[in-house]
Amino acid sequence: MDAAGLPALQEAIRHMYGLEATWLETVPVHETFQRKTVWAGEVEVFAVKHPKTTRCYAWSHEATGTKRRFHAVLGVPPINSPLKAVQASIVARRIEAGRSLSRFGTDYRLRRLGKVVAPERDARLNAGRQHDHEGEGNDRHC
Repeated sequence: MDAAGLPALQEAIRHMYGLEATWLETVPVHETFQRKTVWAGEVEVFAVKHPKTTRCYAWSHEATGTKRRFHAVLGVPPINSPLKAVQASIVARRIEAGRSLSRFGTDYRLRRLGKVVAPERDARLNAGRQHDHEGEGNDRHC
């Protein structure tokens, strides 16, 4: 279970997409590239009512100080699993930061996502959605 708790993830999904989310399951994900761990953790899977999908994948991690960074990725093709959601988030974060994907090799996007992500469209629509909260326990503020 995510350290922030399910209510915090549901609030993040509501804030990012305007969707109500119902928790379905927790899935462990271990993403590697060239035998090195790129990301390891648990992804929470939620049911949502959206015109293009019925799934949303969400997780959080510690940021600076008492903040947490929340990630929520809609299950819009080619995102069809928690692993694909994590991969899309990695790509989107690097694109948004203006950093190269060369750390992962030139075909990371193609091999991992099954197609090249169009950063202008997919990063805005989906994986680029992040939300920071400050506070401790259940007292979280935007």
